[in-house]
Amino acid sequence: AVGMLAVAGVDVLLSIGIIFIHFIGLPIAHFGGWRRGGVYLGPELDQFMAFSFCGFILLMVGLVIDALIVFGAWKMWKLQSYSLAMAAAILCLIPCLGPCLILGIPFGIWALAVLMSTEVRRAFAEAGQV
Repeated sequence: AVGMLAVAGVDVLLSIGIIFIHFIGLPIAHFGGWRRGGVYLGPELDQFMAFSFCGFILLMVGLVIDALIVFGAWKMWKLQSYSLAMAAAILCLIPCLGPCLILGIPFGIWALAVLMSTEVRRAFAEAGQV
């Protein structure tokens, strides 16, 4: 749970930083009128902004998934929601969606192994959360 929290938390911070850079960089590029060698880069800027919009959407999807992983890992740590903990562990295993690409895979495997053990299932059952 702690590993999933750490990796997903780092990914959330990185994503927020990238979004912040986009919100600063794009207006400067748009209103400043990028120039290379004295030539205005209108078409290239339009392509860059369209690409940045798609990247922004992907970052937002990643933020939602990372938030779900953080929430599920927190619930796993507190023994509060077995199904949400399982969902977070499975989401950690998906390299394109999980936190920090492949860094989440070992923590997702570890979390699944822990969640499948009888002692942990019994602990969730005693807490009334299975």
